[in-house]
Formats: sequence, C-alpha cells, structure tokens
Amino acid sequence: GLGLLFLGIFFVVGTRSGRDTPGGQAGKRAGRASGWFAAGMSSLLWGVAGVFFKKAAPDFNPFAAASVALWVGAMTTWLLALTVGRKESAKVIPRRNVKWILFAVLLQATAFPSYTAAFSWTLAVRVVAIVALVPIFALFMGWLFQRERENITPRLVLGALLTVGGTILVIL
Repeated sequence: GLGLLFLGIFFVVGTRSGRDTPGGQAGKRAGRASGWFAAGMSSLLWGVAGVFFKKAAPDFNPFAAASVALWVGAMTTWLLALTVGRKESAKVIPRRNVKWILFAVLLQATAFPSYTAAFSWTLAVRVVAIVALVPIFALFMGWLFQRERENITPRLVLGALLTVGGTILVIL
C-alpha cells in the first residue's frame, strides 16, 4: 500500500505544470519546490489535526470545534495574506473572482465541519483515508474548470489513482 502511495505521488509530482496562473510560480523551479513543501506541510498538519479532533470528539461538539478552527484559521490566513506575497491582491478581491471565492468558501465551510464530525463517528485513520479521495475529485474539477491551466495527463491520472489506491490498501 505504501509503495503504491509513494509511486502515485512520484507520478503526480513528476507531471509538468500547465499554463501558469497570472503572477504564479507553478512552472518555475522555486515555485514547484514551494508548492511541494506547502502541500507536504498541509498533508502533515491535516493528519495531526485529525488526531487532535478525534481526541476532542468525546467531550466537544464537532461543529463547535470546526467553527473555532475556521475562525482561528481565517484570522491566521488573513494575517498571512497581508504579510506574505502580493499584498495588493490581499486587500481587494477582483470582481471576476468573487463568484469563485464565494463558491469555494461555501464548499469549504461545509466540508470542514463534515470532516471534524466524521471523527466523532469513526476512526481517524478511516476519515483520513476517505479524505484521500481528494485527488480524484481534484482531477475531475481541474479538468472541468481549469483545462487551460491544469495539465491533466495520463501520468497524472495514473498517479492520482495509485495514490488513492495505495492509501486505501494501507488502511485495509
């Protein structure tokens, strides 16, 4: 299972980026390394947070836990947006992006409480494994909405499938 997982990650990481986003770094070596580091930290922190949510679950309403996490996350992220990167883009959301930001916020505001609630009902490793299906959903949504910016190749699809398959095998 771990072998498939790491092989899948190897395929996904080795896929070339699509057309860069405006002002983005996706195709540049430093940008790729920063992206890999940020994704790795995200994975590590989600896994650790999941264990802590599970530990709090018996004594604390999972939706209250989610709301605390979202509020603290919002404040932390806003401070990062104002201090790191392009400061001008942190102050005003471009009109063409408002609908996408609102849609993403709605989805995330629903997903995160669902994630924390799941820890009340099942094992943390099962929750994390089910959440590991994200690459499949991301591939489909990337193809649907970001065709010109995402480079969805057979290698990327194979990597996503191996990653998900390896994760599932690890928990069986």
